[in-house]
Amino acid sequence: MSYFREYCDRSSHDTVILRVGEPSESTMTAPQTGTSKTLIVLVVALVTVITIAGVFAALYFGYLNNILRTSEHGQSGGGQMISITGNYQSQSISLDRNATVSVTGSYDSINLTLAPHVTVSLDITGNFNHISSRDGYENVTITGNSNTVNLYDSILVGRNVSGNNNIIYRAGSSFVHFTLVMSLNGYNDSRTQGFPWPKMNVTLGESVTIHVVNDDSVQAHGFAIAHYFDSGVTLRPGESYDMTFIADQLGTFNVYCNIVCTVHVYMQSGRLNVNLS
Repeated sequence: MSYFREYCDRSSHDTVILRVGEPSESTMTAPQTGTSKTLIVLVVALVTVITIAGVFAALYFGYLNNILRTSEHGQSGGGQMISITGNYQSQSISLDRNATVSVTGSYDSINLTLAPHVTVSLDITGNFNHISSRDGYENVTITGNSNTVNLYDSILVGRNVSGNNNIIYRAGSSFVHFTLVMSLNGYNDSRTQGFPWPKMNVTLGESVTIHVVNDDSVQAHGFAIAHYFDSGVTLRPGESYDMTFIADQLGTFNVYCNIVCTVHVYMQSGRLNVNLS
C-alpha cells in the first residue's frame, strides 16, 4: 500500500505531492561530472605532449640529416666544410652557399660549379691535383706541389701559393711568359743595367709564367715577388723553377732576391707592372 503526504505552500498555494520512500529533488545526488572533466584534461595534455615531442624529434632528426648531407656533399648549410681526403678521386660538386673546400689527397680531379653569388675558399695541401671551378668567386691557397687550378668564369679574389710547380689560370685569358736568369751579374744582367731591372709588364687578368734559372755554378740565389710570391724560393746552382699565376692585382710589385748572396744588392730592384691594358 502506498502512502502519500501533501504539503501546501502557503505563499503559492501549490500542492506538491511526494512519494514516500523516494528522495526529494533537493536531496538527490548530482551527476559525477568532476571525474570525467579531469580525465578529458589528462587526455588533452597527453596528446599535446606527444605532439610537441614529435615536432622536436622531427626537427632534431632533420637537423642531423642536414649536417650529414652537408658533410658528405656540401649541398646545404652556410659556410660548410667539404673535405676531400682520398687519392685518385673524381668528384663533381655543386655549391649554392659559401664553402671551404679542403683537398688533402693527391691525383684527384675535382669539378666545382658555384652559384654566381657563392665564394669558395679552396685549400689544397695535397699534390698533383686538378681542380676546375666554374662561376662564383674563388680564394685559393696552395701549400702542396704540382697542382693545377682552372677558373672558368670564376673570379679570383685571393691567392696564397707556397708550394712548387702550382698553376692557377683563368680559362680563355691570354698568357705571357718570362725567363729570369740568376748569375753573378744579378737578374738578367741587372748588375750592368739601370734600375729598375728586370721589368715585366703584364695586363690585368693575364696568366703569367716566369721561368727562373740559377746559372751561377757556385752559390744559391733567391727569387720572390711582392704580393704574388712573398714566400719566395731558393735555387741552388743549376736549379730552375716555374711560377704561374693570374695577374689579378693592379700595381707595381717588387721582384727581389730573398736570401743573402754576393750580388744581393743587384737583385733587389726588379719590377712586375700589372696594367689595365
